[in-house]
Amino acid sequence: MKKSLSLSTLKPHLDNLKKLHGWRSSPPAIENSFRDKAQSFEEFQNGFAKKYHSILSLPTQMILYNGDEVGVIYYEKWFKDDECELSLYLDPKYLDLKIGTSSLKLAIDELALKGFKKVVAFVKKTNVRAQGAFTKAGFSQVGKVEVPRYGKSFDAIKFEYSTADTHKTFIIAEAGSNCILGSEVLTLELAQTMIKEAYIAGADAVKFQLFSNDSIYVPNAGSAPYLDQDINEIFKSYALPPSMIPKLSAYAQYVGIEMMCSFFSENDFEIVDPYVQKHKIASYEIRHLRLIEKAARSNKPLYLSTGAASLDDIRWAQNIFFKNGGESLTLFHCTAQYPAEAVSLNLNCLTSLREEFRLPVGLSDHSAHPLYAPIAAVTLGATSIEKHFTLERKLPGPDHFFAIDSKELKEMCIAIIHTEKILGVAKKEIFNQEEELASIARRGLQASCMISKGDLLQEGVNVSILRPGMQRLGIHPKYIEDIEGRAAAQNIALGCGIQHEDIIW
Repeated sequence: MKKSLSLSTLKPHLDNLKKLHGWRSSPPAIENSFRDKAQSFEEFQNGFAKKYHSILSLPTQMILYNGDEVGVIYYEKWFKDDECELSLYLDPKYLDLKIGTSSLKLAIDELALKGFKKVVAFVKKTNVRAQGAFTKAGFSQVGKVEVPRYGKSFDAIKFEYSTADTHKTFIIAEAGSNCILGSEVLTLELAQTMIKEAYIAGADAVKFQLFSNDSIYVPNAGSAPYLDQDINEIFKSYALPPSMIPKLSAYAQYVGIEMMCSFFSENDFEIVDPYVQKHKIASYEIRHLRLIEKAARSNKPLYLSTGAASLDDIRWAQNIFFKNGGESLTLFHCTAQYPAEAVSLNLNCLTSLREEFRLPVGLSDHSAHPLYAPIAAVTLGATSIEKHFTLERKLPGPDHFFAIDSKELKEMCIAIIHTEKILGVAKKEIFNQEEELASIARRGLQASCMISKGDLLQEGVNVSILRPGMQRLGIHPKYIEDIEGRAAAQNIALGCGIQHEDIIW
C-alpha cells in the first residue's frame, strides 16, 4: 500500500499540545534542540501560544503519515515580510522512516503559494540526520552561524530555500561610525540593529570602519575646519572597539547579510581580515602602500575609493595591488565632500575610470538624496553602490546628518533593482514581449479590396501598406515597387496579406 503524507493545520487543543510537548521533551529532541533541558508543560504552552500566531497566515502544521500525526512544523517571522524561519519536530518513533525531507518539500510548496520567497532554518552541528533532510529537500547550506536563543549563542548550520529575485549591483549599506553610541553595550545593540535594518532594506552588505586615532593623523593635527573640533579627539570618540568585529560578523551571518569593514592601519587589517569576504579601502588611504599590499595579498576582492585622488594616484595604487597578487579590483568613484552637492558628483567619471583602467567601477555616494545618484550611476554601468545610512539623523556623530535612513535605504535598493530591469540587455532585437502586439500591428502589403486571379496589383488601388490585425500579414513593404503592375496568381481576399506565391513574377 502506498504511503501518504500531508500537512494539516494543527488545532491547539490540550491533547495536541500534550502530544507536541512529549515529542519535544524526548531525549533525541532535547539533544538536537537549542535548549539545555526540557520545558515544563506550562512553559511550553505559553511559548507555543506566541509561536502559533507568529505569522497569521502560517499557523503550526501537523504532519500526517497514513493519517497518523507524526510531527509538527512551526513557522516564525524572519526579518522580511516574505521570509520565514521553519522548525520541524518528529515523533521519535518515526525518525527512521525518512519522512522529514518529504514534509519539508510539502511545506516549501505551501509557502510558495502564500508568497514567501525565502525560508531559513537552523540545525545543530551534531544533528546530521536533519542536515541531510534539509539538503535533500532543496535547501542550500549557508554555513556555520551563531544562533542567539534564550539568552545564549549556539553553533548551528544555517539552511536557506530561496526563490527571491537576484540583482547585479552590489549594494553596500555604509554604517561607518554611525553605530557608535557611548558605551560598548549600546554601540553593539545599535550596530546589530543597523545590520538587521540593512538586510531588511535589501542591501547585500553592511560596512563598518575600524580605526584608532593614533594610526591616522599626526598627534598635533589640530581642529577639523568643518567640525570645529580636534581631529584626533573626533577619531578617538567614534572608534569602534576591535573586540566588536567578531560579534558583528557573527550576527551578520545569522541575519544573512555580508559584513564588510574598512581598515586604516596594518593592525586594523589583521583584525578585520578573518571576518570579511571583501575588503574596502577609503579614499584618503589610496596612498597607503602597506594597506594596499595587505589587501592584495589577502586574495580577496578590493573596493578602492578614489575621492580626491588623481589619475596618477589611482594608477599607482592599481599597479601596487596587482603587483602583490591582487586579482579583483573595483574602483569607486567618490566625491570627498559631506554631503556632496549634485554639481560636485561628476558621475561621468564612472565611464572615464572604466575606460582608463579597464576595471569594474562603482559609486561611493556622499550625496544626501537616496535615489538620484545611485540610479544615475547604475545607468552608467556602476556594478556597486555604497551609501551612508543611519537609524536617526539627529544622533551624535559627524556622519549622521547626511546619511539616508532605513526607509530611504530600502527605497534605494528597490530603485536599483528596478533600474537594472529597465536597462535590460544591450543587444537590440525583437524581444519576446513585443511579438504578440507586433503580430497584429506590424505593417505589410495587404489587399485593400477583393483581388481576383489575373488582376494587376497596384498601390493605392488594390494594395496598401497596412497593419493586418487578425488577418494574415503580407510581405515586407520594401517589395511594393517590385510587385507594381504584376498579376495576381490567385484570388486574394479583402485584408489578406499578399505573399510571394500570390504573385506572377
